[in-house]
Amino acid sequence: MKMKLALLALLSVLAISPAHAISAKYRAQLEHSGCTQVSDANGTCDITKTKAQNAKAGSGYKALSADAAYAMNKPISDVAEYLLSKGWKPNNGEWHKSGYILRLVVENDKVVNSQLTK
Repeated sequence: MKMKLALLALLSVLAISPAHAISAKYRAQLEHSGCTQVSDANGTCDITKTKAQNAKAGSGYKALSADAAYAMNKPISDVAEYLLSKGWKPNNGEWHKSGYILRLVVENDKVVNSQLTK
């Protein structure tokens, strides 16, 4: 009987203990950097930088993603001219700028998909 009570007490303590999905150190890094777990995981935010540094870098990402969005459903010749004017450099079917890579999927001379990665 005492063994059952002791086991029940132990299980109760374990059941009411808080569960932490992330460590306190990682949480502090997220708060300091202004990142979320998602933005850290997808590479759009760097937890080793400050909120201000990430905000500045993020505005660059937004501009580059706007270039990727512009390319959609346009003739590749128009897109290439546009990207060159914005400072993108072509390299083996990919476009490079500021450490980012823009990949375009072209069908019938029209851009049907774009992917921006770091």
